[in-house]
Amino acid sequence: ALITGNPLAANFFRIPTLWGSAKTGPWFHDNSAKTLTDLAAHYSDYFQIVLGVGLTPQEQADIIAYLKLLR
Repeated sequence: ALITGNPLAANFFRIPTLWGSAKTGPWFHDNSAKTLTDLAAHYSDYFQIVLGVGLTPQEQADIIAYLKLLR
């Protein structure tokens, strides 16, 4: 809203969609995640560092399966 001057734009964010993201690899600015498994492992490591708890292997597999469903 501060950028557009439109009060209706308050709390409105434009984010990229996840539809089809399973087919758009490699991921990250440096193409370091070659597979969805690499991607899930990266975020698991990140959550472990930041939050003190990572993703279990089953949670990683569930995320990968979900991303594959978004065609």
